[in-house]
Amino acid sequence: MLGYVERPLYGNNKVFLLPTDDLYMLAVLNSPLLWWHNWRYLPHMKDEALIPEDFRMEGLPIAEPTPETRIEVEQQASETLKLTSAAGPTDGRMHHPFSMFWK
Repeated sequence: MLGYVERPLYGNNKVFLLPTDDLYMLAVLNSPLLWWHNWRYLPHMKDEALIPEDFRMEGLPIAEPTPETRIEVEQQASETLKLTSAAGPTDGRMHHPFSMFWK
């Protein structure tokens, strides 16, 4: 799962950071289609965690959307971020905030 933050963030060698505020990209990277692709394309670590290596992520086949599609997806992604932000801290269980958006 990929997330979005507006504050400084530090990671280790298992974290992949994209310096962008492109909500369309965030939504596409969290879509079931990309998860399907990445499950077959990216290397797997212990417990089946995926390794988003930079040279593989740079070559992801993501098509440029039409202007209408970009606007619609960005609006839905923005609303999803607002909803998850309003929910506050979680109890520690992982959830997929974009799952409601790709049904």
